[in-house]
Amino acid sequence: MVGTVPPLHAGASRPADAAADAPAAGPSAAVADVVESSPQGAPAAATCPPAAGIEGVPSVGGAAAAVARPSPGGGGAPEGTPDEAPVGQPGGPPTAPAPSVLPPMASVRAAASRVQRAVRVAMATAAPATPPGLACRGGSPAVVTPPAATLAIPVAAVTTTPSAAPPPVVAAAPAGSVPRPLPPPAQRPFTPWPFGRYVTAPMVDASELPFRLLNRRHGVSLAYTPMFHAALFASSPRYRAEHWTTIPADRPLAVQFCANDPATLVAAARYVDNGEVDFIDLNLGCPQGIARKGHYGAFLQDEWPTVAALISTAARELTTPVSAKIRIFPDVAKTVAYARMIEDAGASVLAVHGRTREQKGRTAGPADWEVIRAVKAALTIPVLANGNVHHRGDADACIAATGADGVLSAVWLLENPALFEAPDADAAALADRMALAEEYLTLVEAYPVPMRCVRAHLFKLMRSRLNTCMEENGSLGKARTLEEFWGVLRVLRGKCDVGEQFEVRQVRQHREAAAAEAAAAEAASVAKPSTEVVAPPQGAGEPPHGATAPPGAVSPAVDGAAVSASPVPGQKRPREAPATSTSLVVDA
Repeated sequence: MVGTVPPLHAGASRPADAAADAPAAGPSAAVADVVESSPQGAPAAATCPPAAGIEGVPSVGGAAAAVARPSPGGGGAPEGTPDEAPVGQPGGPPTAPAPSVLPPMASVRAAASRVQRAVRVAMATAAPATPPGLACRGGSPAVVTPPAATLAIPVAAVTTTPSAAPPPVVAAAPAGSVPRPLPPPAQRPFTPWPFGRYVTAPMVDASELPFRLLNRRHGVSLAYTPMFHAALFASSPRYRAEHWTTIPADRPLAVQFCANDPATLVAAARYVDNGEVDFIDLNLGCPQGIARKGHYGAFLQDEWPTVAALISTAARELTTPVSAKIRIFPDVAKTVAYARMIEDAGASVLAVHGRTREQKGRTAGPADWEVIRAVKAALTIPVLANGNVHHRGDADACIAATGADGVLSAVWLLENPALFEAPDADAAALADRMALAEEYLTLVEAYPVPMRCVRAHLFKLMRSRLNTCMEENGSLGKARTLEEFWGVLRVLRGKCDVGEQFEVRQVRQHREAAAAEAAAAEAASVAKPSTEVVAPPQGAGEPPHGATAPPGAVSPAVDGAAVSASPVPGQKRPREAPATSTSLVVDA
């Protein structure tokens, strides 16, 4: 059912963006957390961001850090932090000694909490001349290039103004507290699953606000944003303004980030950790070369301690639930163990693409629903399936086969945003792409997005028409404004939808061609003379006792196999089958 979408109020902004209009009041809060050991043995450690001038916190690689380990005496402060060290600026609270009766993990958490409070109090009261994350270059602040521990995607330097606000500062935890505990999987907020069955998957520059709203009008119940680069999202107001848009009608909604550093992920997620989204997703499934170069997505799936640190830190530091989207391993047991590790780290939802990291592009082959079924059976949190969904019938079949709570679609949804309204392939083929393209452009007029996104969507939606009217491919590629895009659509409608909807005519012509081909094949089989050979009665072909077989005849062998004698001179030897048969194995 097509509904109206309330407009985004002019001048309205989110709390994090509204702070950018005022001078920065102080640096951002530090992200300090204890990363518990993963099933693969990740070390427990407390990590803190740079905090120059804080006594008792050694600097490691440009960032203040303290490894939270019990001292040899069994209690007291962690190694690297003197017991009597003052905490930051004057007036700050003293560091509370750790009780010696705490068990090892509780002692680690208490030590990390003390370091976290010390850094936050000192940074909140210091008021440095330059906000953290900025450095003066030629008199104007510029974003400092992220350290090697963060994403390694080569991007252009992003400049900002002194009024650009860092993520909201988080209040220091009460004295003696530990990081908030994670609820068991059975008690996490999406058990049972509340968001329906049909989901728009995250797509770079494709699942933006107008396209999400179009999908919601045509059967989608939950949508993901495009994948956002966490380091850029955290550091660049321009990047956030261009990529992050939403309205109240755009719910339920998941925001996806790519990251390989827990502090960077949390710093980016704080901008959306304000009730505007339903969960925050970590991309662990992108198989593209850019993900390999930046060391994120599916190229983290062999680094389980890193994945556990990303999920657990975000789950403890953020108020919005955390999820992840993964690809499978060739081994089912390893995939299930990987999924369990992510659940144990604190994820509230897991989306599983049923293909491996190497299965991508046109040769990817079908997704493996059996692996998704095994993951769903092993987990308590909701599991979403991804792969092989061309229409709603496929989605329902996937849910029946896997037991998944919902189904994501990406590539096929780009070609038919009304995919989940089509019960079968025939209905999907008849969807009016021209009407959907015009509806999409109307939404873009209300909620502007970069023109590259618009162009990419129209190329997908108009693919069949553009294949018929090849001359309009160039016109669409050169279009730079909405008026020019509307002009291309009017030309295509005039050429392709004359007297009959283009998709209806294509389906009719396809069926007529298939029927004609079947009739021609049947007629050819009737007219073809019979070449059936009637076998002689048993023993009729055997020569009389003592007689020799004529040249070229076939004699029975001892084991029942036929042995061909030498042919008569001038007679053509029949084609023989090869000795061994090989089959072409297709990676499906």
